[in-house]
Amino acid sequence: MRCPSCGKEMVSPGRFCPDCGTRLSSPAPLSQNQPSQISPKTSGLAIASLVMGVIIILGYIFFRVFLWLGFRVAGMYQWGLLTMLGSVFLGFFSVLGLILGILALVQINQSQGKIAGRGMAIIGIGIGGLILILSVYAFSLCIFRLIELII
Repeated sequence: MRCPSCGKEMVSPGRFCPDCGTRLSSPAPLSQNQPSQISPKTSGLAIASLVMGVIIILGYIFFRVFLWLGFRVAGMYQWGLLTMLGSVFLGFFSVLGLILGILALVQINQSQGKIAGRGMAIIGIGIGGLILILSVYAFSLCIFRLIELII
């Protein structure tokens, strides 16, 4: 870039000419060697994984309160069926949250820093995995209790 006043070639871009001190009207353009300062966008899959995790937690809390109230009103057989249905329901959404989180991590790793959201994806995977384990545990307990009732 040349100074419009003195015509000297400027080595480093700036707001003033280093030779004559003339203020340049527009800031010097970025050279092609400088990286742009654009912040990475957040992965939609990571956001979806985190939102799924929050929905799963809220569903788990609601389901446990519902079961507690249902256990007080209904008999053991109905409680077991509700627990089985709830476990399958929460397990399905847990697997969905896990899949979304894993896909988000793969997408983030392949983007070379252009996509952010690693923390959200990891939290979504963690919540999904935890609730999946709890759902499988509750489902297996219900199966054992129903077998005991039948036998």
